[in-house]
Amino acid sequence: KKQQRSFARKRIDSLYHLAEKAALQGETARADRYVQLARRIGMRYLVRTPKEFKHLSCKHCYHFLLPSVTCQVRIHKGHKTILCHHCKQYIRLPYKPKKE
Repeated sequence: KKQQRSFARKRIDSLYHLAEKAALQGETARADRYVQLARRIGMRYLVRTPKEFKHLSCKHCYHFLLPSVTCQVRIHKGHKTILCHHCKQYIRLPYKPKKE
């Protein structure tokens, strides 16, 4: 089981990287399919989505989010607000700027 889960984590990582490349090339449908496959692999092998990829998919419609292409990002009063262009739902996340 440990070997299956580690393989699933690697596969999820590679699918999110492929989704990002596809979205940058304008193939949003393919990017959405990669995210869908990554979610199904995670559910099958009980593997969480890695933290760096957690906010790259919409929590409502599970489409890939790429700022200014498939979503709109605003920062206001300690919150990062993401508007998905597909389902028109907002995602609000806490935001603290990094101190130098």
